[in-house]
Amino acid sequence: ATAQPAQRVSLSEAGLLERQHLQEWVIANPQLLGDVKIITSEFDRWLTPAGDATWERLDVLGLTRTGRLVMAELKRGRAPDAVMVQALNYAAMVSRFSLDVLADAYSGKRDNRRPTPELVAELQEWAPDLSDETLSPPQIVLIAEDFGPVLTNTAMYLIEQRVDIRLVRIQLYSLAGGQLLLTSSQVLPVPDAEDFMVRPRSSPETHRATRGAAKRRAAIPYRLVAAEV
Repeated sequence: ATAQPAQRVSLSEAGLLERQHLQEWVIANPQLLGDVKIITSEFDRWLTPAGDATWERLDVLGLTRTGRLVMAELKRGRAPDAVMVQALNYAAMVSRFSLDVLADAYSGKRDNRRPTPELVAELQEWAPDLSDETLSPPQIVLIAEDFGPVLTNTAMYLIEQRVDIRLVRIQLYSLAGGQLLLTSSQVLPVPDAEDFMVRPRSSPETHRATRGAAKRRAAIPYRLVAAEV
């Protein structure tokens, strides 16, 4: 019967951690990344051309219904500006994935050594068009409690260059009864202005008449040229 404001708290203030909590929430609720199937987390099996292992560790790797990879980097608190470079590094490395590597990563997460063709078939049930070609370029999702202006400015530039990157802000609230509520919202890219507009509707007859008039107007220059006027 009465409204009570929820108090905004940080993950740190609530004693919640990046890997043990935030990462596990994303794995349990992959819709935070979109319509995605989780492939693996904490992926660290990278090799240099010389055969040396690196220490890079990808937070979460997912797969869309179209067979495209989604790599997510998670940060508790405000995301540092340097996370953008880190995310681009991961995206570059993930772009080298093949179906065999994907199946191996999917199997390793589940500690299950099933044959690769069986794993690929399971993944193709999720993404029917899945192939080596659909995996790349990967989508990038950054999840954090806040993003600074330098990072958002860089994200805007990358989006303008047609890099598929999304910034998702999570916010934690303490309710009156002591329960904690987590919300998520996409910061970038922002929806198009068209998505917010309601237009007056005209009849089909008006549509046809307008299109006919437009066609006649467009034809006039061609008629003039054809008549050498």
